[in-house]
Amino acid sequence: MGLLSNINLNELLSFVIVGSIGYVSYFYYKYFTRENPLPGPLPLPLIGNFYLLKDELAIMLSKLQANYGDFFEVYMGNQRYVCVGNEDLAKEMMKTSLDSKFHQRTDENNGLKELGLLHSGLIFNIDYDDWQYHRRFYSKTMLSPLFSKQAVASVQVGFDEMRKYWDQLGEDIVIDFPNWMKRYFLDTIAITTSSKPAYALANFYNNVSPNKKITVSTHYIKESEMFMNAIDSFNSALKWFNLFPAYVRNFPGINLHTRKLKNEFFWFKNDVRKVVKARRSEIDATPKDQPLTPDLLTMFLTVNTPRDVTERIADDQHDKPMTDEEAASNYMEVLSGGVDTGSNSICYIVYYISHYPDVKQKLLKEFETVIGRDPNVKITLDQLNKLEYTEAVIKEVSRIFTVTPVTFKKNTGPAEIGGIVFPSDTKFFISRQALHLSKSQWSDPDKFNPDRFLKFNPESKNPFYMFGAGPGRNLAMIELKATVFMLYSRYEVELVDMNASIKYRSSHMRHCTELKVRIKRRRDLDTVKN
Repeated sequence: MGLLSNINLNELLSFVIVGSIGYVSYFYYKYFTRENPLPGPLPLPLIGNFYLLKDELAIMLSKLQANYGDFFEVYMGNQRYVCVGNEDLAKEMMKTSLDSKFHQRTDENNGLKELGLLHSGLIFNIDYDDWQYHRRFYSKTMLSPLFSKQAVASVQVGFDEMRKYWDQLGEDIVIDFPNWMKRYFLDTIAITTSSKPAYALANFYNNVSPNKKITVSTHYIKESEMFMNAIDSFNSALKWFNLFPAYVRNFPGINLHTRKLKNEFFWFKNDVRKVVKARRSEIDATPKDQPLTPDLLTMFLTVNTPRDVTERIADDQHDKPMTDEEAASNYMEVLSGGVDTGSNSICYIVYYISHYPDVKQKLLKEFETVIGRDPNVKITLDQLNKLEYTEAVIKEVSRIFTVTPVTFKKNTGPAEIGGIVFPSDTKFFISRQALHLSKSQWSDPDKFNPDRFLKFNPESKNPFYMFGAGPGRNLAMIELKATVFMLYSRYEVELVDMNASIKYRSSHMRHCTELKVRIKRRRDLDTVKN
């Protein structure tokens, strides 16, 4: 009290002004004497270039790229990011080799550390040996024929359930497509990875159906909806805690949003832990002479143990079993990535197919040629692999409207990019959307043309980063190809408003927020036995 009583208001104000001038002077001294300066907008103290982030990050980077070229810099708070929007500059950074200097997405980020993400899982793991262990596991399991065949079977189970609900709603209905797709992909991912349903479709059907309801335990219904919301919060939290510094996240008023995201993130994590613990108990209770279901969660929990259901991925460096905590971290990433990537991608695929009837006709012709016209047929992995035009359509939609338009990277050693040697721990933004729309890589890049991804077209060999380069891309493509086939081989799918633009919000990916679709059973299949 004595010190405060001796300081009058004018002295306090003078102290604040002098301190502020000193901080601003130091900030700009560091800025103008920084190593390897690049063109870019002038940052402001504390907030950097956040004042430019009025839309999504990808849009901001696109506008800046138009002003400053393919190689520039921005500041998010006090953190500098080198921005890359050219394939020649990005190719070294996007390599998938395990010895790449760019396998990390972040450094000792305090926000991600607060969420416990820096030393677990795959996405933000900065422990190279641990990251390599998990990457090897995913590569050996998710790319295996056994897992792929199980994924094909699981996605058909999920679609058949959704098809039943649609048929019960009526012959000609308008549906809220993004919300149906979120639940469909959650149920599909749950069956594929744990052999257990999430009841998300049943819950949503009960909410929208005016009459008949599906009898499901109240506990499962409540859990599925909370799980769905928690996945949204998980992905929002990744961007929020990664990009925004603590003084922004914890600013009065803003801290309410931070606390909400954090609470929902840890609810999700704790619920996944319960799922993992329950599966561990089931495995322990299963007689040793009885085979275990080779789903992904069982693979997590039995790898490098006597009951290993994988193809023995152990080597001299990767021979340890996976703990429950490690399994939970991996499972969270699989669920969140699988639901968001799949559900948003299929929305944009439907949007573009609806605007290009010639593309739709080519799809239907390929379905009939490869699989036939029976609407109840059970497709196989071999048949899916032959749907080359379907895959080309999926890729072209992702190229022209990339679901995850910006990638984060950090170098673990000095690296030369664009003739400049950047020291270790430099952070990078790579605009996938800019790479996918580059005139130096693609002819008529703004034109929607799936043929560019067919084998006869030289552009099919261009670098393309649809789902990144992780092993999960195999599962994502299987689910999307199967869903496109089952949707269009059985239904007429029309947009309610053909003139509406794509409606979405952005976190670290583009989330489709509204797509009203009218579906009705294809009448030309009435002659095929149901």
